[in-house]
Amino acid sequence: MLSVRHISTAEPVHFPRLELPKLELCFHDGSRVWLQQINCNPLLRQVEHTKGEVTEVDLCQLVPGLQEEFHGAHAIDRPAVIFFTLREHFKNSGEFLQAVAALRAPGRVN
Repeated sequence: MLSVRHISTAEPVHFPRLELPKLELCFHDGSRVWLQQINCNPLLRQVEHTKGEVTEVDLCQLVPGLQEEFHGAHAIDRPAVIFFTLREHFKNSGEFLQAVAALRAPGRVN
C-alpha cells in the first residue's frame, strides 16, 4: 500500500487562478481576429497576425473611453463591451491590425 506523507506548512497554499480567455472579434465584413488575454487584465491582449507575428496591445490605447465603459459594465457583459466597442470602432481586421501596428511604431510616445 502506498503511504501518503503529510507536509505541514505555516500558511495555507494558494494556487493562482488563471483565466486566459480568447476573444474572437468578427468585423462587419466577416474578417476575424483572435485576442488572447495575457494576464489578469482583460484589456491587455495578444494579437496574432496572419504572418504568425504576435503583438501585445492595451485595448485602452486603441479606443479612448473603453476602460471606463468596461469597468462600468457587469462582469458577465464585459467581453461583449470589448467585442462591440472594437467592432464599432474598426471596419475590419485590417484596420484594427494597422491601429495595433501604429501603437508599436518607432518614435511613438505612449
